Amino acid sequence: MVLSRAPFELAQQRQRAPHMIVGNDWPRGAASLYRDHYRRRDPLFGPTQVIQIIHNLGYKGDVPPEWWPRTGLDIPYDEFRHPHEGALPILLLKAALLEADKLVPVSKVYRREIV
Repeated sequence: MVLSRAPFELAQQRQRAPHMIVGNDWPRGAASLYRDHYRRRDPLFGPTQVIQIIHNLGYKGDVPPEWWPRTGLDIPYDEFRHPHEGALPILLLKAALLEADKLVPVSKVYRREIV
């Protein structure tokens, strides 16, 4: 999660937002969530887009409820999850798929496999 948050912290310190952030699978799944978090606080991030590259849907990036406060996100844990998911952890890959501005599979073959 630190690597998903770091670009926004650095950009805010320098007052220069990135045009886009490219994430790969679940390790950068939180980038879209942080972008939205910082957008609500600073118009600097208004134009920042998040592109998510999908390599492997097998690894989900589970974040258990007790870890959520460590993220520093202003999104309540229960608000982000689907109501039928019960007490399951938030999945960072799911966050990436739902919140990114653009999804890019690693190849045309993989795109056909996942669609």
